[in-house]
Amino acid sequence: MRQFGTFELAVPLAAALGLAVLLGLGANHTVFFWINGFSRWTGDALWSNLTLCGDTLVVLSLLLPFARQQRQWLWACLLAALLASVWTHVPKHFWPMPRPAGVLAPDLIHIIGPVLKTSSFPSGHTTAIFTLAGLLALGPLQKNWQRALVLLLAVLVGLSRSAVGAHWPQDLLAGAFGGWLSALLALRWSAHWRWPETKAAAWIGQGILLACSLSLFWHETGYPAVKPLQYLIAISTLALWGYQVGTGKKTSPPLSAG
Repeated sequence: MRQFGTFELAVPLAAALGLAVLLGLGANHTVFFWINGFSRWTGDALWSNLTLCGDTLVVLSLLLPFARQQRQWLWACLLAALLASVWTHVPKHFWPMPRPAGVLAPDLIHIIGPVLKTSSFPSGHTTAIFTLAGLLALGPLQKNWQRALVLLLAVLVGLSRSAVGAHWPQDLLAGAFGGWLSALLALRWSAHWRWPETKAAAWIGQGILLACSLSLFWHETGYPAVKPLQYLIAISTLALWGYQVGTGKKTSPPLSAG
């Protein structure tokens, strides 16, 4: 397995440092207002569609075209999803911090989509997209430009959560930290499993991701403008997976951390 060295921890270390600086300077509100104003130059649709890419079902669906690669990696994805879910929901349950709309006057904040007021920390969408980025960057993506592109998407999706008015910057940094670590730990732990190498495990894993892609046709995100992209993701992931199954083709085995 290929070793990435410091690259493995670069993202969570950067997120932790950013969080420390943000809180140390007391700049959480200031940075939020800056990001929340992005839509003045871009319009709302861009940030709605970017935030869709952090939806858990969308993230799991985006893994489907890679599911016929190394079986161990497939189950690492499912383990990472579980770890990311714990990272997201445990703090929300025990420390239900208010979101921007819960403390700011309506005329001070630009909200795109649903108005959310509680359970801010950490950002679930950011955690999900950085989990996906970690799984791909430490897994099947072998070229630096591919990993950079995935990381760029993850950053933009994270920023979208403040742009739509749903999260503070501290929530985004915490999500990036936990999401990437969830991917890294899952890749390392799953390397010691044997059951995922069986055909039954492979089909069960693919079946779970397949169900996620299919469910996108009925999934409600609270952002009506994203429906075209939502359906495109569902159709594309299903078509790519179906093509691989129909032709019996598999892409080259992915790389794994560890």
